Amino acid sequence: MTLDDIDRILTRLDATDVTECVIENGSETLRVKFDRATDRVSDAIQTKPAAVAVEARTAVANAPASGLFRSVHPLVHEDKGDGSATCAVRAGQHVGYVEVDSIFCAILAPADGIRKTVLVDEGELIGYGQTIVELSIDTSEAAGHGND
Repeated sequence: MTLDDIDRILTRLDATDVTECVIENGSETLRVKFDRATDRVSDAIQTKPAAVAVEARTAVANAPASGLFRSVHPLVHEDKGDGSATCAVRAGQHVGYVEVDSIFCAILAPADGIRKTVLVDEGELIGYGQTIVELSIDTSEAAGHGND
């Protein structure tokens, strides 16, 4: 782990409500503990990272963990494009993955809607709670699209 890696990790973690983090890479271990205000930590415990309403007809899917963004699971063999195309999604459907070591954590759609924007690039380091995908939850628009 280089100093640049550690700097990127700390920058990402500092932008979240995470209070402690342990990262092991072979024989190296990085332990980080942030001194957060008590009310900010309690807010983080009460909110779910999976979905946050941005405006009345928009929802976002947030990262459930820190790691590398992957648009498709490595065991899926069919070509689904680059993952940035606009398509209909259902609540709970996988809209991407966070790769942590060899584990892939699903990023779930918070509601039925249309995937409008993927805000990160394939393989990009993402942080816990970071907004990954924006969805339009306009039901009239969702009726006109099929899953691609």
